[in-house]
Amino acid sequence: MPKISEHKIEQIKNYNDIVDVISSYIQLKKKGQNYWARCPFHDEKTASFSVSAKKQIYHCFGCGVGGNVINFVMDYEKLTFIESVKELAERANIELEEFSVSEQEISDTTRFYTINEFAVDLYHKALFSSKGKKPLEYLIKRGLSKQTIEKFKIGYAPDEWNYFNEQYDNKKYDLNVVKNSGLLSESKGKVYDRFRDRIMFPIYNLKDKPIAFGGRTLKNDKNIGKYINTPETKVYHKSSVLYGLNITKDIIRKAKEVLIVEGYMDFLQLFQNGFTNCVACSGTAFTNQHGKIILRYAETAVLIYDGDDAGQKATLRAGYVLTSQKVNCKILVLNKKDDPDSFLQNYGAQKFQEKIDNSISFVPFLKKYYKFDKLNATRKASVITDILDEIRQFPDQIYREMIIKDIADEFGLEYESLLKQLREKSYKTVSNNPKIHIREKKFKNQSEAAQYQLIQLFLINNNIVRKAGLKYVTPEIFSHKFLAEVVGRVLEVVAKNEDILPEQIPDKINDEKIRRFVVRLIMDLDSIIEPEKTFVACLKQIEKQMIQDQYDELSVQIENIKNDDKAHLKLIKEQIKLIKEKKELDSYYTLDILNV
Repeated sequence: MPKISEHKIEQIKNYNDIVDVISSYIQLKKKGQNYWARCPFHDEKTASFSVSAKKQIYHCFGCGVGGNVINFVMDYEKLTFIESVKELAERANIELEEFSVSEQEISDTTRFYTINEFAVDLYHKALFSSKGKKPLEYLIKRGLSKQTIEKFKIGYAPDEWNYFNEQYDNKKYDLNVVKNSGLLSESKGKVYDRFRDRIMFPIYNLKDKPIAFGGRTLKNDKNIGKYINTPETKVYHKSSVLYGLNITKDIIRKAKEVLIVEGYMDFLQLFQNGFTNCVACSGTAFTNQHGKIILRYAETAVLIYDGDDAGQKATLRAGYVLTSQKVNCKILVLNKKDDPDSFLQNYGAQKFQEKIDNSISFVPFLKKYYKFDKLNATRKASVITDILDEIRQFPDQIYREMIIKDIADEFGLEYESLLKQLREKSYKTVSNNPKIHIREKKFKNQSEAAQYQLIQLFLINNNIVRKAGLKYVTPEIFSHKFLAEVVGRVLEVVAKNEDILPEQIPDKINDEKIRRFVVRLIMDLDSIIEPEKTFVACLKQIEKQMIQDQYDELSVQIENIKNDDKAHLKLIKEQIKLIKEKKELDSYYTLDILNV
């Protein structure tokens, strides 16, 4: 069977606008000609991830990742090249002819998806078998309908050590892949099921691929965890997954509001009762990554956690995260004995809607949470310090100061005093803990800077410069080792096709480090105004430095010569010759050298 043709790959890239695709994963903001965001591939406080709609490429100036729309899907989804092309083809409704995929072209990501899909079906069937009679009765007693159970593919892992282990096809699924997926555990050389006698809640990513499970025990045993989740894998990172979002994301986007609960059962009760713009954290702490995901779909978030002390403490933490992301955060406060699941079953959907309508904003919740009005002056000061410490972490300074204004109004405090305290502590923190910013290494001379720019000139789609470059430029004239490697690869590509577009060049480079570097150069091509004059100037600067290096080497030799006037005179003559060559550079390096 044939491979995917280059023509088809180009068609797939052309039909998948890079801004649209990346926007479906992270939030982009337009600034100037490009779109910017905080990089999804490393932690950062400022946006250094840039996307060019014109060039259809992306680059992070922080960590160096970059490429085209296929590269992004590969990096973000952890797919192979072929898998990424297939996914983008489906997105653009482009039919692909049948093609062969070798075992090496199947990523662990896809292998995890397929073994998890098998597990979802296996556990779901077990729930409706004789083995699942008790857990099915439990779910129905808890108020879940069979329709809800079917929709969310809830299942049951029987109380057996090797139920799953003996069911999967070990010829189709490699044992190491199955263990790494988290479905099996190993101890003292023995492999056994991780999930036993547990109701199984499949967890999906936004592409409706099963990536993990949450398992709830049916036993009243304090020595075992009530819930256990799949451990972190290549496809499951609990800090960036929200349960149910694969089904509710479009509903949330339309409503512009999301209801956030803690557990699977809370989510399922909300969804079943018509509150379908909801997600759950699956029992994990609410993270900054969760907040970023919420911001992509909703303007307002209503936190509906358990009413007990632990639930309210988790509400406080999640509230700070959401507010720092500029999400309009509201809190639905339940009684200490209630959680969303029990409230809906006891009081019904209408009362729950009334609760949502009467939910309070985050700043009033802070006052209520700390019981501020009942505190003495010392405790009040301590609470305000704690609140300011949290707000100080918010990335946007103007937004921080707006939140401080709300706190001053709600708590009956002087805005200027709070602002002064916030700023004073900020300055002190910076001075006591100076941050070291690792900047890009600067070139040691103008020649290396010229070498850098020469590579950019090859990338510009200018036939005059490219033809002259192929004649005059070789890696040997580059003193910078890495730039010499880069220009060597670029020369190979351009020599095969002088008309190749800049954004197509990285695709022809296999070395990942060099490919990403070339993407970065392409992002900055607009800074070159007169490519032909710049090309001549760069060549001249490189040769000028080469002559200067030879001159300096001769000077060292002259200093080391003792009692040998003849050798001394010979070296001086060589230096005079170099000075003459240097002066002649101006007359040689003119635009005439471009006539090749």
